[in-house]
Amino acid sequence: MATHIGAVSALDLKTALDRYLLATLRPVALGLMGLFGLLAAVNPFMPGGRPGFMLAWELGIVALYGATWAVLRQGWIAPRASHAVALLMALMPLTDTLLHTYFKGDPLETLGFTILLFGVAFFFMAPAWFFGFLALALGAWTVTARAAIAPSLLDDLSLIVVEAGVLAIVMFFVRLEAQRRLETMRLVAEHRGELLERQNKRLLEVDELKSGFVSAVSHDLRTPLTSIQGYAEFLEDGIGGTLTAQQREYVNQIMLGSARLEHLVDDLLDFARIEAGTFQLRWEHVELAGKASEIAESLRPIVQEHAQRLDLELGERDGVVWMDPHRIGQVLTNFLSNAIKFTPRGGRLALRVRHQDGRLRCEVEDTGPGIAAADLPLLFKRFSQLGQGREKGGTGLGLAISKAIVDAHGGEIGVDSQPGNGSIFWFTLPDGAEPAGRI
Repeated sequence: MATHIGAVSALDLKTALDRYLLATLRPVALGLMGLFGLLAAVNPFMPGGRPGFMLAWELGIVALYGATWAVLRQGWIAPRASHAVALLMALMPLTDTLLHTYFKGDPLETLGFTILLFGVAFFFMAPAWFFGFLALALGAWTVTARAAIAPSLLDDLSLIVVEAGVLAIVMFFVRLEAQRRLETMRLVAEHRGELLERQNKRLLEVDELKSGFVSAVSHDLRTPLTSIQGYAEFLEDGIGGTLTAQQREYVNQIMLGSARLEHLVDDLLDFARIEAGTFQLRWEHVELAGKASEIAESLRPIVQEHAQRLDLELGERDGVVWMDPHRIGQVLTNFLSNAIKFTPRGGRLALRVRHQDGRLRCEVEDTGPGIAAADLPLLFKRFSQLGQGREKGGTGLGLAISKAIVDAHGGEIGVDSQPGNGSIFWFTLPDGAEPAGRI
């Protein structure tokens, strides 16, 4: 048999059949409990034998069936134990039949044996197992009957075999129904698996088209953007003539807009490299605190423009690690730019670098509005922006690219935030003698 059929494995089918058998055994256990309760009730009125002993024995069987029903109802039995439970249910009536036959010398004690075969039919679905156990049970019954009474009992055996055959036919159809249901399950699962496979293939194709489109558009935007920036600088330097105050303001707006556009194009190019697997690091042995101070000073004019305060807590300048200074500078710039953007005027920012648990930890704290716990998992996903982020503009790629950069360094990245209490964006880098990330 194949290991997997469509989208469903052979083990899944076996487990489903075992669950079906367990569900079937529960009402059987309840019915057998009632039948043996009836036997226990009429046993004292039956002649011969040891009625007291048989009453106690049958009441014990009633209790065992009741316990089995309760355990099955609670779902405490694993599906793989269904055969063992059915075997136990089949063996209990056999003991009663053998005792009745031995003590009372009556070969027509077929009711208990019929119940036995009923349980066996549920258990041994395969014909070889069913008839093998049937032969064993008939042999035990015959030996017991011969020990109790001398006749050959062929008539009684014939009657029992006929009853067993009828039950076997009934259970054969039960087995066919179980197999039909499982085959339906397999076909449905196989169909769904094929649909999912086709949908996944289409999504991969769309994703490749999207990545190619982003890469092509980003490269195509670079050339006209460079031209716009160059001519704007010519105008700012007065190469095209002296500018009025209003014209200079217009040129300044062009410069600011082109700078924002350049930042967006850079993000799209980085995203395309990450998607294409061509993202690389240029390793250098660099002091992280020094790099953090450099980025902070480059952004200090923007901090002052927003009437904010930026505190540096860089500790001792001994945090020299392997990293790509340009890429880590990109992460720091992203953290600080977001902190400036979302902190109100007059707010406070803090940039810290320190050793922690054998790593260098860098964090940027702000006094902004904070972030709800439900939104935190969305921050580092590509093209994911929260409400305020969409209002401020951007591609929604900055933090996703930062995460890719830190991951490539073998570090970790995260955020701690609560609404109304600001946020702390942080990342760590391995403090090792050799580069810890992938190149």
